[in-house]
Amino acid sequence: MTFDYNNRMYLSTADASGSSTLLLVNLVGAVLEYDMDMSQVGCGCLTALYTVSMPGLDNNSDPFQYCDANQVGGHWCPEFDIMEANKYAFHVTGHTCDTP
Repeated sequence: MTFDYNNRMYLSTADASGSSTLLLVNLVGAVLEYDMDMSQVGCGCLTALYTVSMPGLDNNSDPFQYCDANQVGGHWCPEFDIMEANKYAFHVTGHTCDTP
C-alpha cells in the first residue's frame, strides 16, 4: 500500500464505511509484522502506526467515530502507538486516557 501525506486508513470487515464495519483485532499473544520504507520521511514529518479503541461512543459527527488518547476531534479513547517515526527517529508509546 502507498499513501500520500496526511492520510488515515481504517481496517474494515466489509467494502463499506462506518463504525459498524471496523475490523476489531485481539492482539493479545499475537504477532504484528510489517515493513515500512521511511527513506523519504524527513524532519518535520511523522509516519505512525497505532491502535485505538474505536468507535468513540460520544462521536456522532464522524461516520467512523474516530477517537484517540490525545482527544483529536474532541473524543477520548485508549491508544497504543506501535510506531511514530521518521528516517531519524522511532518512538513507541502506550497512552492512557479518561473514559468519556
